[in-house]
Amino acid sequence: MKKGAKKTKKFIAVVEEDQAEKIADIADELKKEGASIDQVMSFTGIITGTTPDMQKLNGVRGIKSV
Repeated sequence: MKKGAKKTKKFIAVVEEDQAEKIADIADELKKEGASIDQVMSFTGIITGTTPDMQKLNGVRGIKSV
């Protein structure tokens, strides 16, 4: 790993049921918070990926849990 590079962690994010139709927009917001998205599963309301900062993801509107 490069000096100063942050270690990333895998995550599974659950989208609020009433926000499921906006899952693509929520995935974009996660990207803005530094996450790399692996999968967006609109039917189940799940987004998977990696992030250097798990705490930032909890603050994204529409996320039920990470």
